[in-house]
Amino acid sequence: MDIGYEEKTLSPTFEGLEEKFLDDIMKLTKEQTDAEDAEIARHRERINAINAQYQDQLAALRVRHANQRDEFLRSESHARQTKYQQAQMDHYPNSGMGPSEPHAYGGVPGESHRPYNTTQIDSYSDRVRFLGGRDQGFEPRGGPYPGGRAYDTGSRYY
Repeated sequence: MDIGYEEKTLSPTFEGLEEKFLDDIMKLTKEQTDAEDAEIARHRERINAINAQYQDQLAALRVRHANQRDEFLRSESHARQTKYQQAQMDHYPNSGMGPSEPHAYGGVPGESHRPYNTTQIDSYSDRVRFLGGRDQGFEPRGGPYPGGRAYDTGSRYY
C-alpha cells in the first residue's frame, strides 16, 4: 500500500493520510492482540501447572487421610476388642478358665468350687443380680405377705 507514497511524495492528500493512519492502527492492533494472546497463553500454562500441582497435593492428602482413617479404625477396633475381652475375663473371674485357680470347678460361670455342705445359698436371682443381668421377675406377686397370691383374686393379670 505504499503506492500512494511513491506517486505523491510532496503533497500528501487527506485520503492518503487517512489510509496510512488506518494501516498504522491495524498494525498496532495486531501487535497488541498478539502480545495479549502470548500473555494469555503464559497465564494459561501457569494456571495449568498450578492446577496439576494442586491435584497432586490433593491426591497425596487423600492417601494420607485414608491411611490415618484406617490406622484409627484399626486401633479403635483393637481397643474395643481388648476392652471386650477384659470385660469377659472380669465377668467370669473364677470359671476355671483363668490362671487364678487352675483346679476350679468350672460348672457355672461365675461360681467357683464350693464344698457340698456349705451354708451359703446361691439362688438364681442372686446369681443374676451379681453377674449384672436383669432379674426376670420370678418372685411372688402377692407382695410382702406370705401366700398372698393364693387368696388375692382381685389382682390377677391375664
